[in-house]
Amino acid sequence: MRLADIAPEPDESAGLLVALIVVAVAVLVGVVLLVRIARSRRRD
Repeated sequence: MRLADIAPEPDESAGLLVALIVVAVAVLVGVVLLVRIARSRRRD
């Protein structure tokens, strides 16, 4: 199988890239929130 056969259309790849970025940002925000909650609980 060639890579060209596996590669999606430009529109699909762009949409996939945007989806990956959104997921990455969501994960980062989630981690930051968890860290802040953990730190606030330790202070109490």
